[in-house]
Amino acid sequence: MILKSDTRYFVSQVKRNLEKIIEENKNQGVSSSRKTIIHAEEGLFSVKQIQKNLEDNNRSEGERNKDAAFIETLSKSGKRKKWREVFDKGKANGLFKP
Repeated sequence: MILKSDTRYFVSQVKRNLEKIIEENKNQGVSSSRKTIIHAEEGLFSVKQIQKNLEDNNRSEGERNKDAAFIETLSKSGKRKKWREVFDKGKANGLFKP
């Protein structure tokens, strides 16, 4: 199982290494160094996108938890839920976003 904390740590390590590669090769001036910089910059862009996606996922999980808590407030033990009513009330309260 991959934990988010492990993924964040790994991504930040890769990001730091790519930044070092870029910085150390900027002063070389050789065409192969330029290729190294281009590949490292592309890798860094990918890492930043992964970080953004992880942050967005955290926000989404928080919203799902709010949705679940709301559903629980309308639930009565031993009774069936009226899902249309739950959904309509939730939407009115700004919940159940995609």
